[in-house]
Amino acid sequence: MRNHNWRLYACCIFALAAIRPCQAQSNIVQEFKGEIRQGSATFFQGLMVQLESLSPDGARQGTEVLSDGSFQFRNIPGGEYTLRVTNYQGDTIQQDFVSISPQTSTVTIRLA
Repeated sequence: MRNHNWRLYACCIFALAAIRPCQAQSNIVQEFKGEIRQGSATFFQGLMVQLESLSPDGARQGTEVLSDGSFQFRNIPGGEYTLRVTNYQGDTIQQDFVSISPQTSTVTIRLA
């Protein structure tokens, strides 16, 4: 009987390990888009958007802001992030906190 319990326990562990990667994949946001707005200004050349995860791994990604103020990230794990708008020198122009999930895959940043 003891041997039977050990096998059942091992099967449960194996099943959970097999399911875990599937759950992680479903939390990936395939496309996270945003736009930057600033009053009547439409000049966004030289701006970057940086995302830094608030999770312990602190993963970081960056992308360039297009001339129309739009930006886009691909395959972002869902979670809480610090979003920084910076210039090419790395100076922070504005910082916000964003929550990224498949249900909230767009954001508008209004510069002060």
